[in-house]
Amino acid sequence: MIFNMELHNDISTIIKNNINFHVLKRGVDEQIRCDIQNKVFEDEGRIPLTLEDIYYDELQNYYYDNGAIFIKKDKEYIGYGQIIIENKTTPVVVNFGIIKKYRGNGYSKLLLTYLIKISYLKGFQNIKKS
Repeated sequence: MIFNMELHNDISTIIKNNINFHVLKRGVDEQIRCDIQNKVFEDEGRIPLTLEDIYYDELQNYYYDNGAIFIKKDKEYIGYGQIIIENKTTPVVVNFGIIKKYRGNGYSKLLLTYLIKISYLKGFQNIKKS
């Protein structure tokens, strides 16, 4: 566990020029998610995700439709982060990352802040990152 944060107060989202967020649209954006996650977590010993893996994830009880978030710079997808709901009570940030060539520019902070804000606005009392 990297962190467990209590959500008692609203947090300000950070606004940066040319950065926006996009909620994954089921039946439309799965290939984009698959490609981004494979780029983010690329490793010699890792088996790449398939489109079927993404569809399977969407069918799970923990899946939260409004918590599957892309970050875009201009019109290019540069990362992905996801909130799942553990035990129907606790949001957990998973599948989080920024494509390698965009790392080191503060984009992960923007994405994480956005995910925390979603959880707060949904009325959750805390959030975890696994």
